Amino acid sequence: MMFRDRSQTHFLEALFRDRVVPVGAVRTPEDFWDFVDGKVAPILQGDNLTGTPAGTLFGNLKTPTGVRIRQIRVPETSCARTAARMEANNMIKLTKCYASLGISNIETTFLLADGSVPEGVPASVSSAYAWSSEKESDEIVQLGSMGLYPASGFLIDSKDASQLLTVASVLRSRQWVDVKTRVVFVDFEVYIANLDIWLSSYMLFIWLASNMFLCLFLFFVFFTL
Repeated sequence: MMFRDRSQTHFLEALFRDRVVPVGAVRTPEDFWDFVDGKVAPILQGDNLTGTPAGTLFGNLKTPTGVRIRQIRVPETSCARTAARMEANNMIKLTKCYASLGISNIETTFLLADGSVPEGVPASVSSAYAWSSEKESDEIVQLGSMGLYPASGFLIDSKDASQLLTVASVLRSRQWVDVKTRVVFVDFEVYIANLDIWLSSYMLFIWLASNMFLCLFLFFVFFTL
């Protein structure tokens, strides 16, 4: 079987990274949704990584687990000294600030930036506004750029590209990702039938309490015995 040794699987990881990781910076919620529409959805549609005809080496991409978008939200708080200093040096424009992420201060009720509860939530995205515990999400504590992130949060699963695009459009219009969002996870697995190989994605978009932004993209190729 091809691509069984580490050097070859590394090539596939690098190829996938080249097709998925955005060229431009992802800094705002609008940038994030553009990434979902322009990068994640095409992979779910089974687009060929190499641009060669379907059914060749990297064709027949399947996403049997769909895609999950999950976020962790935090309450409003006093602005950190770092943010105030950066504003004084004209590096950022300070508006409202929100708490640093911690197990004790994550929000378990979805509240908008003004503290109100969302109204008129469509049934198709209702799960995105309901907090899921670690047991309900079936996630594990994850390591990110700035520490550990809990397995709970507000999440929604899409089974295919069509559903993902619909969900993303609704959540974008309703500003589901906003100033109370501390981190967003985008996770999916791709099965490459031609090679009997799986590729797992691990993507984080992190808005820090200092008003700075970080993102992390990791891809791992593995196969079953």
